[in-house]
Amino acid sequence: MNIKIKKLPQYVAIIVLGAAVTGCGGSSSADEQPQLITPKALIQSTGTETSAGTSSTSTPAVTATTPETTTLTTETDIEVLAQVKAIADKNTATIWPGFDYASIAQYLIRQESVSRPVSGFIVNPVNEIEGGQILGENENSGLSAWRYDGDLFAAFDNRADKQHSMDNHIYVVSTYYKSDKDNIATFVGNAFTLHQNNHWPSLANRDFNDAYPLTEEVLTLKLLSLELLKAFPQVLVREGKKPFWGTEKAPLLLNVEQLKDILAQYVAVRREEISLDSSMSLAGGLSSYYEAKLGSQHFLITTLERVLVASEKQKTYVSEDLFSKKYSPLTGFAYFYSGMFAETGAAVIDILKQLGYDLRQIEQGTSPYDAAKELLSLSEVELDQALEKAKSHENWSAIEQRAAELSVIINQVSSS
Repeated sequence: MNIKIKKLPQYVAIIVLGAAVTGCGGSSSADEQPQLITPKALIQSTGTETSAGTSSTSTPAVTATTPETTTLTTETDIEVLAQVKAIADKNTATIWPGFDYASIAQYLIRQESVSRPVSGFIVNPVNEIEGGQILGENENSGLSAWRYDGDLFAAFDNRADKQHSMDNHIYVVSTYYKSDKDNIATFVGNAFTLHQNNHWPSLANRDFNDAYPLTEEVLTLKLLSLELLKAFPQVLVREGKKPFWGTEKAPLLLNVEQLKDILAQYVAVRREEISLDSSMSLAGGLSSYYEAKLGSQHFLITTLERVLVASEKQKTYVSEDLFSKKYSPLTGFAYFYSGMFAETGAAVIDILKQLGYDLRQIEQGTSPYDAAKELLSLSEVELDQALEKAKSHENWSAIEQRAAELSVIINQVSSS
């Protein structure tokens, strides 16, 4: 059975209620290992035909009479719809300009096992759905929501690719089993990925050389950049005004000059790291891709989690305990090769936003590193001074020792 939809809104997402998919550092079921954030584009471009269909257009939401009561959901379904409503109420466009989660049409599918989807719900439909039933006020959590089991199995089968085409339109597919705090990362992450692939043409299909060395010296600089940024999000305090970013209980309060000082040290460390990479993949690839695309996702998700989940109010972008975490060769390689850039990217984006930088420039292809260089406009002498200051960090000796340990572990991958 196929869904009958005449037009769709600008953003369309399927969220399959199934395996718990988290953001950076999260977990999933033992039978499958879905990834919330992937550097591969789900959708090729806006307004053009893709391998699975065409992108959608913006249309007014459908209006239909909502009954008072229905019996179309389970308790879990209602809790999930409440989570969607809570995210929508946070006005995500104030966090990332141009991204309006509340306007996204979504297909929510609940699963009871690894291979068994059982029910589907469409949120924010733009027209009446043939074969669908509108949820009553007792079940819809304040949303325009319909029960619809059409395309249930076809969409579920595409969950690994997180995309599905219905009537020549692309839908994003996500999975989870129950109401859980990790759903925020799943719902927002997949919706934002669609936004990026539609609106970030400079990053959506980027090809780059990503074979850079993880030498002890490079690892030392990576650890230093993480150490510099590990306490973020921070709160920027302007004279005579209340903090306007982060939470009220943020770890520290920083003024503009302190933020610029940390940003300058980050730029100096990254510049030094790039200079050690003869392949130029750090400069040409990871700075402009992982920190931009994955860092922005992590920035958005973490900001919402800090607001919506009581236990996450003190969550920071850098999740790793850099000095005590035990790494296998593969997990260490994966984190320091690419995973860490989501975290450093998010922290740098946070600082840039606090300093008034227009984040839409990142959508146009400016990496957080290049944006920071542009904003600070430091001379060579100032960059050298910033690097010297960074290397005088109180944990510098411990960082060097830890890098030596990690180099032995991680480089077992390249030597095997």
